[in-house]
Amino acid sequence: MRATQLLTGGTGSLGAIAARWLVGHGAGALVLASRSGVVHGASRPLLGADAAARAVRRDVAQSADVRQLVVSLHACTAAPLLGVWHLAGVLSDGLLPMQGAASLRRVYGAKVHSAWLLQHACVLAALRACVYFSSIAALL
Repeated sequence: MRATQLLTGGTGSLGAIAARWLVGHGAGALVLASRSGVVHGASRPLLGADAAARAVRRDVAQSADVRQLVVSLHACTAAPLLGVWHLAGVLSDGLLPMQGAASLRRVYGAKVHSAWLLQHACVLAALRACVYFSSIAALL
């Protein structure tokens, strides 16, 4: 069955690695979601691959964006949403005592709050994979 895999933060470096892995393991359609919607160098070759990748501009820290994205993918009967790969994150480099509330909110929103929103938006989807990458994954 042809299925859709949603990669939040899918146009970044970690997204490109995960997308290439998914394509190598037979993924059908890839949706690379990011705040900018801009596909960076490492992900660009995937747009022409057999996986039929496409980039969309969505901020998964925003409830309305998550709902709209998941509803649109869930409604596609030709390639239903069967996988969510949450790679989105915001880098706020610095020592913890130097971090302010605004910085922590940005980081928390991109990683934890958006994971919560994705969980609620996908409650009716028959997912076969739901993978949440930790913030440290980008450094590894």
